[in-house]
Amino acid sequence: MGCQTQPELSPLEAASSYFGLTSETRCFERSDGTSENWDTKIMVRDENYWQYLVTATSNGFVKQERSLSLYVKPDGLFLESWHDCASSCLKPDSIIAMWSRPIYERERNENSVSVTETLGTYSEDHDETHVFFVSESKEISVLGGFEEGYDIQWIRTRGDDISTNTLTFVPQRGLVAWVDDTGTELTLIECTE
Repeated sequence: MGCQTQPELSPLEAASSYFGLTSETRCFERSDGTSENWDTKIMVRDENYWQYLVTATSNGFVKQERSLSLYVKPDGLFLESWHDCASSCLKPDSIIAMWSRPIYERERNENSVSVTETLGTYSEDHDETHVFFVSESKEISVLGGFEEGYDIQWIRTRGDDISTNTLTFVPQRGLVAWVDDTGTELTLIECTE
C-alpha cells in the first residue's frame, strides 16, 4: 500500500496561502488600548485571480483605512480598492501592485493611478502615487514566537498630502502588524471569542 499524498494546491490556492488570506476573522490589539478585528471573505474566484475583502472593525465601527479589497494572483498581491466601499470607497483606475510572490528584500513597487473617491452620492477623482517598499528580512514576533518576515512601507501621495503606513508581513501568515499614519500600532493576537 502506497503513501497517500496531499493534493497539490492550484497556483491561486498557493498564492492565497502564501499571503495568509483565508476566510476567517483575525484579531489585533491596538496601541490605544482597543481591539480591532479583520473579517476576510473571498469574493471572486476567477481563473486569473482571487479577490478578498478585508473589513476592519473596532467597537462595532468600520475602520475605513484598513478595510481593503485585495487581488491575489500567482505572482503577487494587488490592491483593488480600500475603505469598505459601502459608505466610502477609494478605487484606483487599475489595480495597485503591492508585493510579489515570493516577496524579496528591497522590492519596490510604484504605482501612479487616478483614484475615484466616493462618499455617499459624492464622487471625485484624484491623481495619487502609491509606493510599497519592502525591508530586508528580519525576525518578527508572532503570537509568542519568531518568524522570518518583512516591514513594508506603504507611501501614498495625493498632491502635497503624504500618508505613510508600515505593514508587517510574514509569508504563510499574512499581515501580522500595522502602524498607521497616526502612529497607532496594531499587533496580531489570538482571538478570544
